[in-house]
Amino acid sequence: MSVPQVVELGEEGLRFIERNLENGLSLSQLVRRRYQLQSGLVWAPLPPDVDKSSIENRSAKEFRWGGLTEVGGSLEILTSFVSRYLESLSGGICIFEYANAKSTDPVIQRETSGILTFGLEVYCVVQSCRADPDTIAAAIRGSDSLWTHVGFLSASLAGLPDENRAALALEDLESIADGVEHIIVGAFDGEGYLIWSRNG
Repeated sequence: MSVPQVVELGEEGLRFIERNLENGLSLSQLVRRRYQLQSGLVWAPLPPDVDKSSIENRSAKEFRWGGLTEVGGSLEILTSFVSRYLESLSGGICIFEYANAKSTDPVIQRETSGILTFGLEVYCVVQSCRADPDTIAAAIRGSDSLWTHVGFLSASLAGLPDENRAALALEDLESIADGVEHIIVGAFDGEGYLIWSRNG
């Protein structure tokens, strides 16, 4: 994989992330209430062939537009970023909201790993003890929806249920929210991602 470029984004990128959190599931709502997002950094990891000036001056609504690059390159970059994060600490969690699914959906009932629920909400989860690139990429791809794609990297020390399709308690979500260090939001019509990183 070639070295990605990192493009720092300002207020418009922050507004895009805030809007996605506002439209997200319960974990998004908890994170939105817990953090002053203005104190963090918003950036986009992009393949080296993308002209970074094409996104630096976008308005918040324009981060939904594509035409930047092929989808696979950004997925590979994000998978590598998540993998490095999970390898760097024990107990780390990658969790994506599966906004298009409900816990009662037959397809969810057939899933064999990586699914936790909160009421009717569905979450795709990778814990640091199972953090191989294929599993991470599957969680990212599997949770993508047409209208929102939100994920979190958390240093939560709380142990999550180990069995597939187990029910999360509110306390589990609160613990994950307390440990959030990065927020990942799908952008560019599925061609890339914006990431908010907590400072300090």
